Amino acid sequence: MIGITGVTGELGSFVADLVDKRGMASIHLARSPERATVYTTAEIRKMVYANTPEVDEALKGIDAWVSTYTSIKVGEQAGVSTDVENVLGRPATSLLDILRDRQLIEEEQ
Repeated sequence: MIGITGVTGELGSFVADLVDKRGMASIHLARSPERATVYTTAEIRKMVYANTPEVDEALKGIDAWVSTYTSIKVGEQAGVSTDVENVLGRPATSLLDILRDRQLIEEEQ
């Protein structure tokens, strides 16, 4: 099961849409579940961003993370996986490439 955090934000909801279009089951971890888009392939769980028993409960059943911040905080991104490629259908983009592309876009404007 894939867990997605930040699903009420722009990036998280973009990833959630991609996962849903691929028909993959997912768990959306949101601070505000009432703001999260509801998909038939997803379960929405209340997420808090601190090391508490509530966090452990929210994470049960999640095999892979797609996250913008929480998984980094708790050390879940220590290893390299193919999760991003599996979701997007292409290899992950490095942060350096994203920043370089952003700079090029801004210079063109």
